Amino acid sequence: MAARRLALPTACVLVAAAQVGCRGSSPEAAAADPPRIPVNPAPKTAVPSADSADGPRGRRDALREVADRAVEAMNLPEGSWRFQNHADAIDSFQGGRHVLVSRSFLYRRILDGVPVYGPGTSILVTVGPEGTLERVHADWAPAFHRPARVEDFAHLDLDEWISREVKPEDVPKGARLVNLGLCYLSRPVEGGLEAVPVVGVRVLPGDPALKGLGGQFYLPLRP
Repeated sequence: MAARRLALPTACVLVAAAQVGCRGSSPEAAAADPPRIPVNPAPKTAVPSADSADGPRGRRDALREVADRAVEAMNLPEGSWRFQNHADAIDSFQGGRHVLVSRSFLYRRILDGVPVYGPGTSILVTVGPEGTLERVHADWAPAFHRPARVEDFAHLDLDEWISREVKPEDVPKGARLVNLGLCYLSRPVEGGLEAVPVVGVRVLPGDPALKGLGGQFYLPLRP
């Protein structure tokens, strides 16, 4: 029998799974022309090799330090950004070894203490394996219109609210819905971007064969 895909309420917004939780989360748990913020190249940082005494962790921390300094150099308001995750570009054809080509670090926009997803909400910093700052791309909005704030919904029992909004028949058999808590989702409006409060929900398929049916979506909240 073919696997049935998740059929969600039309009001919800589907996105790729993210690594940053939202306010009230479970313990389990584009603008047309995005702005480019130039950053002066950082000096090369001494990065330990994977074979050194510090090992892979020391290497990872050193590259992250270069990326953090690049974001700090933008002089963004305190508390307005947070590291989210990283991804590696790997060359596996150098003598049969996996060789790190570059590492990209993603930073997430924070508003009222919670993450914001959508256009204008991220910074991507790419660092070379020897600690050279290679690229900084900022899709960053300095301000958002807010028709409501996450604090307006702090009284909600989010698990109960999700169970009312998503019908059992809309969830693949065996899958679980994990409450990721309150976040913001940005969208273009006349005059800029609007950040609306949403509830983040992650889908965890019960059958490993249905892994592709997992993901994350956001349910809009109404004042």
